[in-house]
Formats: sequence, C-alpha cells, structure tokens
Amino acid sequence: MLPLAFFGSGHSPNPLFLLLLAMAVEAVFGDRAILFSVLPHPKAVIGRLIRVGAAKLDRPRRSLADRRVRGGMMVAVMVAGAALAGVAVTFASHAVPHLWLFEAMVVAAFLGQRRVYRAVGEIGRALGKGQIDVARRGLATLDAGAENVRLEPAPVAGAAVRGAGAGFATGVLAPVVWYALTGLPGLLAYQAAAGLDAGLGRSGPKSRAFGRAAVVFFGWFSAPTTCLAGFVVAAAAAFVPAARPARALRMAAAARRSWPEAAMVGALGLAADDRFATGARPGAPQVRQALSIYAVACLMAVGVVAGMLWLTLASGRS
Repeated sequence: MLPLAFFGSGHSPNPLFLLLLAMAVEAVFGDRAILFSVLPHPKAVIGRLIRVGAAKLDRPRRSLADRRVRGGMMVAVMVAGAALAGVAVTFASHAVPHLWLFEAMVVAAFLGQRRVYRAVGEIGRALGKGQIDVARRGLATLDAGAENVRLEPAPVAGAAVRGAGAGFATGVLAPVVWYALTGLPGLLAYQAAAGLDAGLGRSGPKSRAFGRAAVVFFGWFSAPTTCLAGFVVAAAAAFVPAARPARALRMAAAARRSWPEAAMVGALGLAADDRFATGARPGAPQVRQALSIYAVACLMAVGVVAGMLWLTLASGRS
C-alpha cells in the first residue's frame, strides 16, 4: 500500500509525483502530449489573451504615460488571473477523482525538455552535413535570435549553444522550480509573465511603453531560476567529457544576466564572443557537446525532484 504521503490531499497524488509524471510524459511525447493535440494548448490560450488585451489597451492615440500604466495593469491582471486559474485547477484535481491527470498534462504542456533537445540536435546534425539553411531555421525553435544570425556556420553554432542554455532555464528549470515550490498557481503565473514578456516586450518601438512593465516584471520574476540554471549547467558540464565545468562556473558567476548561456559557452571553452582562445569558431562538435550538457542538466533536474519525492515519502512512513 502506498504511504499517505504519496497523496497531496483528497484524490490528488503528491505534487512531486505529478511533476515527475509530467516530466516523463513531456520527454517522451513532447509538450503537446495526448490531451493538447486535441484541446487548445495552454500557451496558445495565454498568447491569445495577451493579443486581445493588447489590442484593446495599447492604442497609439494614448499618451506614453497612459500606455505604461495600462501595460502595468494588464501584467497585474494576467498574472493574477493565471494564478487564480491554477488555484481552481488544483482545487478541482483534489476534489474530483482522476482529474489530477489533467493537472499533470497541464504541467507537461509548459515543459520544453524534448523541444529544446530536438532543436539543438537537429541544428548540430544540419551543421555537420553543411545544411546551413536548415540549421538557421532550427534556431527559431530555440528563440535564439535567428533573425540576427548571419548564415555562416559559426554564428549559427554559437547561437545554438547559447540557445541550449537559455532553453534549459526557461523550458526546464523554471517550470520545475515554480511548480515544485508553489504548485500550479505559481507555474501558471510564471508562464503568463513569460508570455507577456514575449508578446509585449518584443513587439517593437511602437509598443515599447506598453510592454515596459512586462519586461521589468519578467526580468524580476525569472532572475532566481535563470541564475540557478547557470550553476546547474556548470555542474552538468562536470559529467561531459572534454567540458570545462570550472570555467563554466566562473563565467556564470561573472555574468550580470544570461547566466545559463554564459555557463554553456564557458563549459565549451569559448569566450564571450563565441571564439576559442586560438581564434577558432564553434561548429557542429560544440553544438553536440552543448546538447550533452543540456541532457545531463535535465537528468539532474529529474534526479532532484525524485529525491525530494523520496524524502517526502520516507518522512510519511516514519
């Protein structure tokens, strides 16, 4: 018989078990696993709400000050609304038998382990075959600034390496940490903030005033997990042949922001300008090495969650 600690409360299992289940489902099937191949994806729902809100509130005829205030109001309403939606789903999953499976699928929808792994792997293979156009298009999946990267292999490889670090922070560690610490309300609030930053903060000069609050808020919201991700990447480098964990740690510690990107670059022996000390540039081998570091970092995240669950179950038996 399972110990009582396995059950969070009511009909729902321990949240850490749900998190492990979500990580396993997403790793195998992707973030559109099963349920959201039919229903609207939660990220798409958030994006639609942001577009509707921005269309109503961000009018060019309004003053910059008014647009800043309205942008701040939209951030507050969206983040609070997402958290309340998380509370509602959590309450329902505790009250209704088997509805916890829906909660697990929602968590899986916000993870990006498989997406980032496949994207970085495809870029590495394309670079190895000399298919630069294919590799460059793969950067769009990573949100790695493909529009700013020239078509040459080295800049594409450098962007893929940094994208692997950034993808671990936003697609793996942040969702895992926020759900483990605050449950679905915290995870949905984080995802709403991330969507606002992507939808409003990068919408161009005309909407800069309206999106200012989204950029500032997400920068504050994401800083703890982004910083932590840099040090996890550095630790993961210790288990990858030829990687340089000490250098990764130094570069992560010295970074003002973009900690995981700095750690990934440092782990491969690259400088901040994506060059080796000899002046050589990265290529397919460095992308494959970054992929190995990313995979180890994901396994470390799984191991920590599994360890926390084991401790919870062990304390419940004592």
